Amino acid sequence: HNAVAVRGLLASGGHVTLFVLPISTSGTFDNLCACGQLVQRTNAKAFPSGMYRIIHPEGVYLTMGIAESQIITKLDINTFVNVVETGVEAGCVRGRVNVSVGGSNGVEFLTGWINLFEPPAFSWAELLSKSEI
Repeated sequence: HNAVAVRGLLASGGHVTLFVLPISTSGTFDNLCACGQLVQRTNAKAFPSGMYRIIHPEGVYLTMGIAESQIITKLDINTFVNVVETGVEAGCVRGRVNVSVGGSNGVEFLTGWINLFEPPAFSWAELLSKSEI
């Protein structure tokens, strides 16, 4: 398949494919490659940082790394987190968060990674609008 992939450089290192433009037999860009097969365009979507609220009834685990690694704690529904970075791991959009968690020993400030959502429709957290913050 003849196609041109437009890729972007990530600040954290590596690249992401933003979209793919197939080249037809006439040398133009359209949805068919030179062999006549339909090629889907792939578009990257930005996942915004900001304040999120945990919406999953069972909460979500805060882990050490972007890959679901060692569990730090479980965050309950309606916990507010500040997402400072996003990434995709194993099909899930994950966010590196800062969160304050209250306990019997006072308030702890934790940093780790949580699942935000898994396309197309499963969500653990929702981005808050400016009026909700």
